[in-house]
Amino acid sequence: MAVDQTTGKQFQVATRARQRSYRLDAAEGRYIVFAIPHGAGVGDEPGQLPLRGAYSAFSQCVLNSPEKAAAGECQDHKLLALEVGANETRKRVDLYDWYLPEQERARLLAIKVETP
Repeated sequence: MAVDQTTGKQFQVATRARQRSYRLDAAEGRYIVFAIPHGAGVGDEPGQLPLRGAYSAFSQCVLNSPEKAAAGECQDHKLLALEVGANETRKRVDLYDWYLPEQERARLLAIKVETP
């Protein structure tokens, strides 16, 4: 899911288990990109923190510096806004961060997800 930081407009795509890539068509804008798990056994459980994956500084660190990730040196979990220009294709927007601190998780949970 991508949420425009100016307008709040949402763009979504459903994925399957073990799907290796995704394509999300979105208009020009500045987006927070995140995932909400779905399917059998992955819903939010009562009493548990809701699970969300996001594109964050951690995601970039893992992608750009796998040696730092392996050494446990990727510690920044700040959500990153992704700029998308008109007719621009962005690749490698990987949602590696499933360990969001409370403040960042709260930002995602505050978004009322629209059903398509």
